[in-house]
Amino acid sequence: MGKGARQRRERQKEQAAFHLTRPQEKAMHKEIKSQLLDYDKSYFLDMDAAVLWALHKEFGFGLKRLRRFFDRFTVIHEDLRSYYQLDDETNTWLCRYLLQRDVGVDVEAWERELEQKNGQ
Repeated sequence: MGKGARQRRERQKEQAAFHLTRPQEKAMHKEIKSQLLDYDKSYFLDMDAAVLWALHKEFGFGLKRLRRFFDRFTVIHEDLRSYYQLDDETNTWLCRYLLQRDVGVDVEAWERELEQKNGQ
């Protein structure tokens, strides 16, 4: 066997080593989602505080309205956590879909616009 054939065979072995089977890929995504949920637990307090502060500062929400929003948002947040525990392949969370369908808000497009505006 020539040098070129050996090199091709080695490249094929390397590529095969990095190829995941469908069950391996599903297991990997399940583990990633699990880690996201763990990280979310430590992150959501600060994110909730940031959202509540923006509602107070920009829109004048007082204690009662902040609490009402927080209570409702907590339910939605738990729905999101449940979504990440599913083996759903759609990759579109219900609230993102409903915002686009019912209101015309494309959150992904807004994120891209913000990134372009900020030069990221």
